[in-house]
Amino acid sequence: VWNARDHQSRLKSLEQTSVAATTLEHARAEWFAETSSLTGLILTGDASLTDKYRDAQANLHKDLEQAQAQALAEGNTENLATLEEISRRTGEIEVLGDLAVSLVLAGNLDAVRQLQASVQSDAMANAEQAVESAERISQQMQETYTAERAEASDAARKALWTLIGLGGLVTLMAVGGATALSFRVIR
Repeated sequence: VWNARDHQSRLKSLEQTSVAATTLEHARAEWFAETSSLTGLILTGDASLTDKYRDAQANLHKDLEQAQAQALAEGNTENLATLEEISRRTGEIEVLGDLAVSLVLAGNLDAVRQLQASVQSDAMANAEQAVESAERISQQMQETYTAERAEASDAARKALWTLIGLGGLVTLMAVGGATALSFRVIR
């Protein structure tokens, strides 16, 4: 029973780590969707990309909030601080994105291109740092997942062999007891 409960707690931890890593990977994907749609919006001036940009932006914020909640629940202050930094950097980029969207919707493409030229290097540096931080946390979560999975497998294997050993011992004791009882009855 103790082994089963231990194994269940390991599986729960494994599941939480897996969800956290998946959330971070999804956040990275949404970040790339957001930045690519924003880049397309700026380069082409196509206002139809605004909805795609807003959807990716909303999904990214949802994923970052979920990842922060998971880090807070686990008490992982290092990941929480990194995720807050990623959110801050993402917010800085989105301020520029919102400005670009409003300029594109207003039809002021010259101002959009001037904005792009003046802030492109700063925005890209912020973006690269945010992605690298998310990737580092995601990699750390995947390593934790692998370690927890190995521990859970070892615990399950030990529980199985313990159960088999105890079953064998009980069987031997039962056979020995039955044999001893048979001799007494026969005498």
